[in-house]
Amino acid sequence: MTRLLFFLLGVSLLLSCANHDRDDERLLWEYYSGFTYPPELFDSLIREARTEKTKQFFRGMRCFEKYDQFDSVSCYDSARFIFDALITQEPDSYLGYLGKGILLTERGRKDRGKEQLFRPFMDSAEACYRLAAQRQPNHGAVYYYRGRNQYNIDLDTINPLAIAYLDTAAQIRAGFFKANERSAEFLSHYLDLSEKLDSNSHARFRSMFPSAEERIKYYFARSLAIDPGWYQTYQGIAKATHVYSARERIDFLSRGIALAVSKKSRDSLDLMLALLHIYHHDLHDFETARSLFESLPGTDASAQKSQAWATYYLGEVPEEVRREFHSLRQVSREEGIYELFQYHRLAGAYDSAQWYLDLWKKTNPAHTFGAEYERAKLLLLQQKEGAARALLQELADRGARQWGDERFNHPEYAKAYFLLNYFNGY
Repeated sequence: MTRLLFFLLGVSLLLSCANHDRDDERLLWEYYSGFTYPPELFDSLIREARTEKTKQFFRGMRCFEKYDQFDSVSCYDSARFIFDALITQEPDSYLGYLGKGILLTERGRKDRGKEQLFRPFMDSAEACYRLAAQRQPNHGAVYYYRGRNQYNIDLDTINPLAIAYLDTAAQIRAGFFKANERSAEFLSHYLDLSEKLDSNSHARFRSMFPSAEERIKYYFARSLAIDPGWYQTYQGIAKATHVYSARERIDFLSRGIALAVSKKSRDSLDLMLALLHIYHHDLHDFETARSLFESLPGTDASAQKSQAWATYYLGEVPEEVRREFHSLRQVSREEGIYELFQYHRLAGAYDSAQWYLDLWKKTNPAHTFGAEYERAKLLLLQQKEGAARALLQELADRGARQWGDERFNHPEYAKAYFLLNYFNGY
């Protein structure tokens, strides 16, 4: 009888632990499924969590979110300490490895943005996701974050693993909105990259992702069907220039802007700027672009540049056009000077154009080669072909000495080289 009681007690404890794990997994998916995480959400999740390991995970993610938003070194260290402790205390749980992987991915993304060494963080994150998958096979969140990490390892390279992991996450977890949305966004980016590849590389992309356009549309449609209330989806659609027409992107963006404004999101401005740029660059509807600029909350350099060029193309008097370009110079001195050079070049005021080009060159030593290439083009407009060819030859020789075999990786060199070859009859 005593043995039976102990057996029943053991079974009861096991069932209780299993129930707690299931309850906590439902809470965890509240985190995995979201995009924005206010601090009060973590307080609520920690209170409702049934197991200490889940509470510890949410504490770590609360520190992670502060690091993500404020780039705080102390918050990064706190999150790292919590996840390392969780791995030590619960080595058979996937949570510590997943949390640490998410933290390392973000560290890598931030360091890449600062042009610092970032690849070791991405590789370490991949190791954490692999260990998490060993402890919790077929978990949608693990595949999702692993795919996101693979994508961020190199934004200029097509990585089929990123899409494969995200697609697996969407299949494992029915209704996983983010997996579908990110699949569409990442594959759309890869489609854009493929258009810049040589024919063989482009063919390989098409063999990996046949009917990529339809697949992107499917992912976006699926994510909207699951949850149409996230403006990020509409923002992603607006960037899919090879998949949707300008009119479709405008319609989706308008819906996204309404959602972002209703949520008082700081991203509202980004969506409004995207709408303005579609009218300006894709449709050349400068009247609408100008009216959208006037309704923007705040000042943005790219929007001010659009406004200045819209004023030019709409045929306003030169004084008004120059005033708009000088307004851009107040927002971004370097960009304003360069656009003033371009404006005076188009207006045929070559002496003024040369003055602004020299001023732009002085703003940043990195502009030296590009400024000299632009000067060669300016000489051609002035019918000074001999001087232009001599300057292009000088640039070609300088680039070969400075960059060697890697010189064609520098766009300014490639432009100067091919323009020189054109004059030389090649």
